[in-house]
Amino acid sequence: MGNYVDFIEEIRNRLDTAIGSGKTLEDVTRVRIGSVEELRKHNDLPIINIRVLSGEEIATAMNAQGTTLVTVEIKLVYSKLAEALNTLYKTSDTSGSLYMLELLLNALDNNTSDALDLQFASTVNNLRTYSWDIAEGEDVVEITVSMEAETLQFTLGGR
Repeated sequence: MGNYVDFIEEIRNRLDTAIGSGKTLEDVTRVRIGSVEELRKHNDLPIINIRVLSGEEIATAMNAQGTTLVTVEIKLVYSKLAEALNTLYKTSDTSGSLYMLELLLNALDNNTSDALDLQFASTVNNLRTYSWDIAEGEDVVEITVSMEAETLQFTLGGR
């Protein structure tokens, strides 16, 4: 695979690993990459969608080397009717959207062995930021995390 693809696959691998009984994101049904519109199938909720928002290549040396600053969106969508998740800012126990946001961020921070890895399996430099938003629709809550990371240096033509 390539420089960008490896990074996206590492994000998906981390989130896939965090899904399942007793795991960080145990209630999530699946992780997918692609169009946000397909998230509206309520029988699949809660679901996580990954998509690349933008990127910018940066020349780092005169010998055709570069890195890319890439922004990736990770969106967790769940039904407002979900019993444990129906309160947006509930903090008295382990439910609510802010709690789910924290779980999502923790899953992104840790590799598939559940160890802290901010270089995403050596696919990016340890330079990244998270920004997030929580939005409520009529029947769903969307937690959107935008992650900005700088890829490792590569040779142009050999991404």
